[in-house]
Amino acid sequence: MVVQAGVAERLLDTDPDEARAAIARIGTTGRASLGEMRQVLQALRNDEGPSAALPREPVPGLADVPTLVS
Repeated sequence: MVVQAGVAERLLDTDPDEARAAIARIGTTGRASLGEMRQVLQALRNDEGPSAALPREPVPGLADVPTLVS
């Protein structure tokens, strides 16, 4: 999206049609990204289904190795 915004900015005065196309691509990409983010958040917030039984604790780190080994 950032690259397309740069393209639009550069072409705004010299090639307005291509600048508009770049802006349209930004909008399409942004809407798709928001939709995907909503799906991820919904999956993370879902307290039902297979992920509900998973522990909600941090992943063990190096300090936890002795406990994990025992």
